[in-house]
Amino acid sequence: MLAASDYDKVNEEWEAFRKGTTFGPEICDIEQQRYAVAMFPSFKPSIEYPNVAIREETIPVTEPKGEIKVRIYAPTDVQGPYPLVMLYHGGGWIAGDLETEDAVCKNISSQAHAMVINVGYRLAPVYKYPVPVNDSWDALTWAIQNASILNIDTSKVAVTGSSAGGYMALVMAAKDIDEDTHYISSSLPFNR
Repeated sequence: MLAASDYDKVNEEWEAFRKGTTFGPEICDIEQQRYAVAMFPSFKPSIEYPNVAIREETIPVTEPKGEIKVRIYAPTDVQGPYPLVMLYHGGGWIAGDLETEDAVCKNISSQAHAMVINVGYRLAPVYKYPVPVNDSWDALTWAIQNASILNIDTSKVAVTGSSAGGYMALVMAAKDIDEDTHYISSSLPFNR
């Protein structure tokens, strides 16, 4: 069995087999994969949400030390404190960004009258596991610690995401249990 640190490497036997076959598409590089995710039609918002205010913040992350961006969506047609939805984008850990689930975030904020925080966690292969998990947990902790400034109701915190982001939401729920922090009241992963 491979060690976890070996999962980011291409298996030489598989690569030799793949090159010797005539079926299937050529494997594209990271930049091509990121471009494909960014161009996926469902990620492009087609509906305007005038009742949602949007802003970006840069927040500190701890392991390794650095910063990430989060995008905050707040309903403007209701008063807070708001329920909080932490959203983690899909992209297979190597692609995706704050634009990937922008339309979903706007829709959730508008329809659920919730504050949505879209997390721009750092991506592989530059940032290997557990960096994306650490970033996501730091973003959740930042939101809870800044609840009064953000005007959120910490008794109503959900985590969600699509694909790899759905997995991240479940990891956050498990970490919440392991850390005994009781931040999260609901998890709702989804797939496209």
